[in-house]
Amino acid sequence: MFVEIKPQAYLALLVWIPLVIVLFATTKPIRAALISIIGGALLLPERAAFDPPGLPPFDKHAIAAIAALIGLALFARNHLRRAKLLGGVGLWFILVLIGNLGTSLTNPDPIAIGGGLDYDGVTRLPVYYLPPVTKYDAVASSIRDIIDILLPFWLGRTLVRERQDVETFMRVLTGCMLFYVPLILLEIRLSPQLHFWVYGYRAIDFSHLMRGGGFKPSVFTAGGLAVGMLLVMAVFSTAGLRRLRRAMLGVPAGGLLIGFWGVLALSRNVGANIYAAICAPLLLLGRRSGAAGRLAVMLALFVVSFPILRLAEGFPTDRLGET
Repeated sequence: MFVEIKPQAYLALLVWIPLVIVLFATTKPIRAALISIIGGALLLPERAAFDPPGLPPFDKHAIAAIAALIGLALFARNHLRRAKLLGGVGLWFILVLIGNLGTSLTNPDPIAIGGGLDYDGVTRLPVYYLPPVTKYDAVASSIRDIIDILLPFWLGRTLVRERQDVETFMRVLTGCMLFYVPLILLEIRLSPQLHFWVYGYRAIDFSHLMRGGGFKPSVFTAGGLAVGMLLVMAVFSTAGLRRLRRAMLGVPAGGLLIGFWGVLALSRNVGANIYAAICAPLLLLGRRSGAAGRLAVMLALFVVSFPILRLAEGFPTDRLGET
């Protein structure tokens, strides 16, 4: 879907960096960095990106992470020295770079898209050719992955190091989602319009947000699924705060958990509701080092093994879809 990006979308991306710098000057580095990354994902426009020559596009997620890095470099440089960029588990990122190189070396052929036959056997659809992948694409992809994957990981590794830091993360995420809930409810009632009202264009085809006689809210994200996963994260964070017997704005975390889960149920995200139903009870009732941690490892192993399972036809995709 082609959309014309309006000037206010680019302006919002530009303004975000000085706003984050002011935030670093007035609050703790971990809180400022978390607000930059989470707030950027929640509020900045979709599809808008700066695309300088020789570099991958800088969208809202890249802008938010870069803004946090600039803030740390200006006001908390000692934090950056605490975590090595490629130390320890960070060395696994080298495999990502090797994969980008392998992709560029093994895809030298152009790909034709379109040109299908019409009902009378005459080809009327246009043909588009995707150019072959070059070594330049390997460099551009690596830069993109450094910004999208390595930089946020490094920032998290730098700032979230102690138990108190984890609690701060849960509080910031919960606070941001408390601000987001009224916007979600507004779109459930009126249909997804906020991105269009604020930024002047739709980030996703409107038909994709119609479900079961109602609407899946998207607010300023890439779609209804993104909002659903954000609500799942809010459920998990409030479950963690409930374990710690904490409150937000005078409201016990247990009450916030029920509220977030209720909004999630209204959001028409079946998969997200299943994730919450399976995982939240483990976070609430499991022992500190028990079921929740083991489930996290199992899910991570499933994610990394899924491509090879699909390739070997070892995953019952068709049967699951029919069910």
